[in-house]
Amino acid sequence: FGDAVGCALANQKLPDGYDPTVRPWYKAAVASGKPVVTAPYKDASFNDMTVTFALPVKADGRLVGVIGADKSLADVARIVNAIKPSADSYAFVVDRQGRVLVHPGADLALRPLAEAQPGMAAVAAAAATAVVEANDGTRDVEVRASAIPGTDWRLAVAYDKAAAMAGLGTLVSSIAIAALAVVVVAGLVFTSVLRSWFAPLRKVRDAMVAVAGGGGDLTSRIA
Repeated sequence: FGDAVGCALANQKLPDGYDPTVRPWYKAAVASGKPVVTAPYKDASFNDMTVTFALPVKADGRLVGVIGADKSLADVARIVNAIKPSADSYAFVVDRQGRVLVHPGADLALRPLAEAQPGMAAVAAAAATAVVEANDGTRDVEVRASAIPGTDWRLAVAYDKAAAMAGLGTLVSSIAIAALAVVVVAGLVFTSVLRSWFAPLRKVRDAMVAVAGGGGDLTSRIA
């Protein structure tokens, strides 16, 4: 395993004396004993913001090393920015401390969400999958955040509230029209049924009116 790590590191331009075992990603994986994702940091080789996915490796219950894979934060941003359930929605990622990791607004990255967008402060503390009403500084939005398994990150999706309510209004209107149609049809059916039920009574009524007028046939039988 050590040789494999050595070969992998040899392909990167690392500073002299670089020791992976003292790196935060290595220590975090060892301490947690499970896969971890680091906070963004500046990569020593490529000098860009990076996150590391690290996995502790054990043999017979004993730690023998850590496997790490770097991912440019720009690549993560492209993946997250592609999440658009609707034309007026957008996605972003915050960590457990409420710090923005990925956001369509590049100037918000690595800042506390409550500081960068005070109207969105409630999102960071909201329960998982809860829908939070907020304001991103330009419009009212509804935000739903879900935990990303294996990390302390949360993926949040914000929807334009006006657009969401407009859709709801259309749905309510459709339901109201459908309900009115059901009432009209039911009324016609009920009227037809009642007319059939009361037909014999109308015959009795007509016969009684005829008798009362002096022109009724008293010998006729009415079913």
